[in-house]
Amino acid sequence: MEINELYNKAKFYIDKIKKEKPFYFFERGSSLCLIQSDSDTVFSGTTCIRINKGNIETVSSEYNAVMSLLADKKSRAGKIIVVTVDEYKIASPDTECIQMLIQADSDNARCRIILSESES
Repeated sequence: MEINELYNKAKFYIDKIKKEKPFYFFERGSSLCLIQSDSDTVFSGTTCIRINKGNIETVSSEYNAVMSLLADKKSRAGKIIVVTVDEYKIASPDTECIQMLIQADSDNARCRIILSESES
């Protein structure tokens, strides 16, 4: 899957969520992350919240996508893209999440991070 195809898939999913769950993206700055594995499986995550020791925390979309990929145990990350929900802008993934990928499997260091509609 090419960069623009993954970007268009992310926009499609954002629009689908907005249509089917119009109040889901309640927080400004929310995003959707897609990770295409080396076997072309696509793992996804959206910005959400969790309660940690009584505190409400925002959980990044890339954290959720990385956790989905790691739960599979067989897949390695091939490409990662983070798209903002409000403006469909491509954002840089959280450094901590990239480190999680690499710590889980050193081959994930080859993952292409998508920076724009045509650049990784």
